[in-house]
Amino acid sequence: MVCFLPLVPMAGINTHFEWEALSSVSHSLKQVLLGGGRRHFLPKVARDPESTAEDGRRLDGRNLVDDWLRDKKKRGLRGHYVWNKGQFESVNPKYIDHLLGLFAYSHMDFEADRDKSSNGDPSLAEMTRKAIQILQKNPHGFFLFVE
Repeated sequence: MVCFLPLVPMAGINTHFEWEALSSVSHSLKQVLLGGGRRHFLPKVARDPESTAEDGRRLDGRNLVDDWLRDKKKRGLRGHYVWNKGQFESVNPKYIDHLLGLFAYSHMDFEADRDKSSNGDPSLAEMTRKAIQILQKNPHGFFLFVE
């Protein structure tokens, strides 16, 4: 769980890699992804669901949200995508094994500036709690990176 998903710092160091690089990482490490940077998941021809004046940034035509959901369905997994606090709060960890939450077109707001309404964003504490509720179901344990 990070603030800007397309550039994910691993193990707290300043090395960054693109979202597609996650495909080489174990699927278990991609169980819960929460943060901002939605524009990098959407193709140029797609409108952002919150910022309707904004388009996606992907020039390859891929919609990585759709790809992620399709992958979960294909593998018989219970995946869910959310993009605001209201949708996030409605997620019941009992019935979800994989969660993708892209709460901002670009970077997420600082806590003091965050829209706390149901159309806004969950707090870092709320995202962390939900992630733990989902991940703790794994009998083999889990790794959670919070930034």
